[in-house]
Amino acid sequence: GMIGCDIAFKEHASNAADDIAKAKELIDKMLNHYAMGERLMGSTDEMALKLQSCYDKAYALIASNLESIEAIEATLVKEEYTTKATIEGIIRDFF
Repeated sequence: GMIGCDIAFKEHASNAADDIAKAKELIDKMLNHYAMGERLMGSTDEMALKLQSCYDKAYALIASNLESIEAIEATLVKEEYTTKATIEGIIRDFF
């Protein structure tokens, strides 16, 4: 949600706090519970770097698929619902 608002409106949505809290919780588990960081225990700096890296990758993924996302949006606006097969067809048209 946050990245979609960043791309569409060039600002964070007011509900970004929930997205960020969930991302922090996941990164904390990765770094401190599963030792997936550079050190045995992740630091605050490492958490911030990992969060930014994930944000950047997700932003790039969504931005590079914007045409297919907009086509799905147009279908939903027109039809008010869709099916998995319809979405798969839309995506296939772009790839």
